[in-house]
Amino acid sequence: MVKKLFLWIGIALGVIGIAAVAGYLLFNEKVSSTVRTAAVTYLRNRVSAAVIDESQGKIDVTFSDFDYGFFTRSVSIKGIKVTSENVSVAIDELACSGLSPWDVLNGDG
Repeated sequence: MVKKLFLWIGIALGVIGIAAVAGYLLFNEKVSSTVRTAAVTYLRNRVSAAVIDESQGKIDVTFSDFDYGFFTRSVSIKGIKVTSENVSVAIDELACSGLSPWDVLNGDG
C-alpha cells in the first residue's frame, strides 16, 4: 500500500515537472520578447516631451544585459542608454519583480 502511494506521488511530481518544462519551452521566448519590447517602450516614454520634440522622435534605446526569470517572475535590465542627437541618458539598472508570464502574454504587464 505504501509503495503504491509513493508511486502515485512520484507520477504526480513527474507530470508537474513535465508541465513546468513544457510551459517554459512554449512561452519563454514569447514572454522575453514581449518584455524586451515593453522595456524599450517604457524607457522611451520616460524621456521628457522636450527631448522628444528636439530630437524629432528619433530616440535610440539600448541595454547591455537583459535577464528575465520565467519561474522567478523577475526582470533585470542593466546598462540602459537612451540617446538622441543632443541627449544621452544612462541608467545603471531597472528591475521589476512579480511579473507573471500571463500578464505579459495578455498585455496587462
